[in-house]
Formats: sequence, structure tokens, C-alpha cells
Amino acid sequence: MDTLSLKKGQTLSQSIDLTPYLDAYDALAAELLAMTTPNTSDGFAFNNVQLSVLICKLMKWEEFDLLGTYNFAEVFVTGSKESVQALCFIAYLRSHLFKNAFDQKIGPEIYNTYASSVHEYWHKKLLDKFYAMLHDKPVKHEWIN
Repeated sequence: MDTLSLKKGQTLSQSIDLTPYLDAYDALAAELLAMTTPNTSDGFAFNNVQLSVLICKLMKWEEFDLLGTYNFAEVFVTGSKESVQALCFIAYLRSHLFKNAFDQKIGPEIYNTYASSVHEYWHKKLLDKFYAMLHDKPVKHEWIN
């Protein structure tokens, strides 16, 4: 795996020029969003096409850009049930996008690992938030002390 040194106060995203990879990431995103295999191994009966339609319906959008800018932290704190669920699904899809990019050697490995992990974190955090909103009580995980 490639290594990277960051300057004080610099984030990983700021230190890597992803411009040469944007077309490849975009093509991979289109391929991912077109997948019709159910995500049953991840606990979803929906496939990626259905998730995309659901995201647009929840947010009242015509379409969305998987590589667009989304403020997961803000939605976690102030979002509606619909926006929390939609961004939960976007985070899920983005986690898989960067896992696939890593596997297919598209873009810097270190960035793909980081981006996949961050989006997996937000998927799980937003999923818990959605369930807490749905059932009007916090989600408790017995395996977490």
C-alpha cells in the first residue's frame, strides 16, 4: 500500500490530487448504481438501482451524484428521518464504490481505504440514527460497552 505524509492541519483528501481518477471513479459509480443484484449479504433486500430510486424519492430529487458533496455530520444532527435514511444509503453505496475502486486498482489505495472506511462509518451511524428516529428511542448495541 502506498504511504503519504500530511502537513500539519492537512486532511488526506486535501493532500491527494484525485483529478486524474475522476473519470474512472465516475464510470465505476455508474456501474455500481446500475447493479440489480440484491444487497442481501449486507442486510438489504434492495439492489443498487432500487436504492438509487429510493434516495431520489426520499429527497425529492430527480437524480443524485454519488460523488457529490454531502454533509453526513449535519444530517446526522439536524436531518429529517427521510434525509437521514437517504444519506445512510448514499454512504453505503459510497463505501462500496471505494472498496471496488481499491479492488480494481483505480485511484490511490490509501485514499480508497480511507474513503471506504469513512463512508462505512457514516452508513452505520446514520442507520442507527434512522432506527432511533423510527422507533423513538436510541439504538443500543449489546456488543458495545
